[in-house]
Amino acid sequence: MEDIEDILIEMEQEIHDGKKPLFGGGVIIDGDALLAAVDRIRKNLPDMVREARQLIAASERKRQEDAARSEAIIMAAQQKADALLSDHGIIKQAEAEAEAIRRQALDFKARVEGDVRSDVLVLLGRAEKSLSEALSIIRNAKETYEKT
Repeated sequence: MEDIEDILIEMEQEIHDGKKPLFGGGVIIDGDALLAAVDRIRKNLPDMVREARQLIAASERKRQEDAARSEAIIMAAQQKADALLSDHGIIKQAEAEAEAIRRQALDFKARVEGDVRSDVLVLLGRAEKSLSEALSIIRNAKETYEKT
C-alpha cells in the first residue's frame, strides 16, 4: 500500500516544478502526472478507510469491554458493600440482644443478692434473738446462784 502523504508530496512537487506560461499567472503542469497521482490516492483510500473502520471498530469493542469490566467491578463493589452493611446490621442486632441479656443477668443478680441479703438478715435476726434469750437465761441463772 502506498502512503498517501508521499503521493501528495509528489503532486506538490509537480506543481512547483511547473513552468510559468508566457502570458498570465499560474503554472503549466503535466496533467497526466497529476491525474495518475489522484488515481493512486483513490486506489489507496479504500484500504485506508477499511483500516480506519477496523481501528474504530476495535476501539469501540475495547470501550465496550472496558465498560463491561467497569460495570462488573461496580456491581461487585456494591454487593460487597451490601454484604458489609448486612453484616453490620447483624452485628448491631447481636449487640442489642447481648445488651438485653446482660441487663437481664444484672437484674437477676440484683434480685438474688436482695433475696440472699433478706434471708441473711432474717437468719441474723433469729440468731440475735436466740443469743439474747440465751444471754437472758445465763444472767438469770447467774443471779440465782449469786443469791444463794
